[in-house]
Amino acid sequence: MGAPAGQSLFTVDGRTYAWEDVLLAAELCGDVGALQRRTRQGLACLQRLAAEGGTLPTESLRGAATVFRYERSLLAAEELEAWLDARGLTVSDWNGYLRRLLLRERWDGELEQIESEFAVGDEEVEAALAAEAACTGFLRHAAERLAEDAALSAALAAADDAVEDSPDPGTLIADLARRADAVRARVPSQQEVEREVAAHALDWIRVEAETLELVDAEAAREAALCVRVDGRPLADVADDCGEPATALVLYLGDADPELRLALVSAGPDELVGPVERGAGHMLLQLRAKAEPSADDPELQRRAAAVLATRAVEREVRNRVLWHERP
Repeated sequence: MGAPAGQSLFTVDGRTYAWEDVLLAAELCGDVGALQRRTRQGLACLQRLAAEGGTLPTESLRGAATVFRYERSLLAAEELEAWLDARGLTVSDWNGYLRRLLLRERWDGELEQIESEFAVGDEEVEAALAAEAACTGFLRHAAERLAEDAALSAALAAADDAVEDSPDPGTLIADLARRADAVRARVPSQQEVEREVAAHALDWIRVEAETLELVDAEAAREAALCVRVDGRPLADVADDCGEPATALVLYLGDADPELRLALVSAGPDELVGPVERGAGHMLLQLRAKAEPSADDPELQRRAAAVLATRAVEREVRNRVLWHERP
């Protein structure tokens, strides 16, 4: 898959992992199979394009190439060539990947049918797999995931002397993933949740509201006047507009910046808006506003996720020594 064989990638607590370990881990969790299928579907799409006598617009290819390069800071031609060369790829390999990407996006809802209609040999898939693995970020994500698993497993082993590594590579990698998942799934204590909720006192304020979204800006302003000046419920105004009012529950941290700013100071029954959101204009009438509580199941889930992410970042930072960044 374009990963250099035998190359040391990172070390965790004295144990060094190579690309072979990364690919084994990805295979055990099913990610390699999913990558192979995406590649096969992309190649089948190319066959369909040829069968239909179609072409990919030059502008589409140019646009996809520009996005790819900007996302990876490969602005100069020499930088792109060096990036490809380091992964054993050619410009032709890269262009092939972009073509498959664009066609998968074009025929997203038809991929299973295309895959069944146009046979692609295993050799074709294997030939394209290295470009797919590198250009999609598959190799980088797989390496980072194994590094996380190894770091979390090492942290668990440090706290439990009974943890032992198997000499069999497959069993070792599977054990790393199992132990790491156990660490990620750890349920935080009530005290930890309370501390996290207190640290997010503003972002995790819970808002219950009724909303109305209109495309026309003038209609939205008229609707707002009906509520503010005439004292009419937003639901009645929504009926007049021919649009349904929608119940909404959100936390301030999840709101768009403009909406969040208005909601911070708004009180019950107060109308907020119109607030421009994409092509629409939203009116929002508050029904309730609740301070964060450690008894809120959603905030317990969020606190657990924040704590788990922080634990992963800490163990990776303290235990993983990268020899080669993917």
